[in-house]
Amino acid sequence: MTVQQGAGYVSNDNLTQVSAWILTIPNGETVSNSINMNTTTLVGLLIAPIFTGTTISFEVSFDDVTFFPVFTVANTAVEITGVVDNQFYGLSPQDFAFIPFLRLVSNATELQDSNLTIVTRKV
Repeated sequence: MTVQQGAGYVSNDNLTQVSAWILTIPNGETVSNSINMNTTTLVGLLIAPIFTGTTISFEVSFDDVTFFPVFTVANTAVEITGVVDNQFYGLSPQDFAFIPFLRLVSNATELQDSNLTIVTRKV
């Protein structure tokens, strides 16, 4: 399932064109719904107020069906470890540039629906 256009906040700032979107990892699951990144890149992530996992990783897809984990050019997994509830994490935009679809993965089964806010900007 893909987040629909307009399901988030879009800035009127023509310089940065920042948007915020909510992805949900459902109760009893480890993977969020996906989002069509269009011509944007991921720049930040706000953790839900109650989040079960301690690590978040990222998966990308070219067809919104088959997903792959994200690695840097140094072959290091792109992930946030030691996740804290209600905390914002800035991310390196170059790790997420030009990917069509994105979803989030928790290292633990969520005990309730976890709404995570991603922040994107135009590439």
